[in-house]
Amino acid sequence: MNERIKELVYKAWEQANKETSEDDWYTWVHDEIFQTKLVELVVKECVDIIQLESDNAIRNNTYMGDDVPASVTQLAIKKHFGLTK
Repeated sequence: MNERIKELVYKAWEQANKETSEDDWYTWVHDEIFQTKLVELVVKECVDIIQLESDNAIRNNTYMGDDVPASVTQLAIKKHFGLTK
C-alpha cells in the first residue's frame, strides 16, 4: 500500500476513534465512521490535486480552455496514490 494511503487510513482511524466511545470501537458504528472519514480524506486529496494541476497549468501557460485535460489530472492523482510505475 502506498505510504500516503497508509497515512490517510491512520488519520481516518484516529478521527473515527475520536467520534466514537471505546465501547463502539471495532463495531459497525466505528467502521461506518472510519469508512466515511477515509472517503472524505481521499476525495479532499483528489480535489486538492485537481486544483494544484489547474493552478500549475495556468501558471505555466499550458491552460487549455475551461479545464486542465483530464489525462493530466488523472495521471497526477494516480501518481499521488502510487498507482503508476
